[in-house]
Amino acid sequence: MKYFLLSTDNCVPCRHARNFLRNTTLDWRTMYLHIEPQLFETLNIKTTPTLVNGNNTVVAVGLTNIVEYVNGLTWFDVSETIVGEEE
Repeated sequence: MKYFLLSTDNCVPCRHARNFLRNTTLDWRTMYLHIEPQLFETLNIKTTPTLVNGNNTVVAVGLTNIVEYVNGLTWFDVSETIVGEEE
């Protein structure tokens, strides 16, 4: 599953969140308020950093919650491949 880190330009916790996410296997990218303001408005985002999943659901707000959320993910949470039954 793809994740989006919602951020602003000069957000220090956002920089720490990006550094943390770079050291994970999570499929993510950063979305900035000044580039994608409609996304922030649609999701009613008032605080950064905020982590959103590919279904546009807010899953964690703030650096501490993002770290806790990502550390609690399993392979099944982030894999887009469903392992089928043997025939």
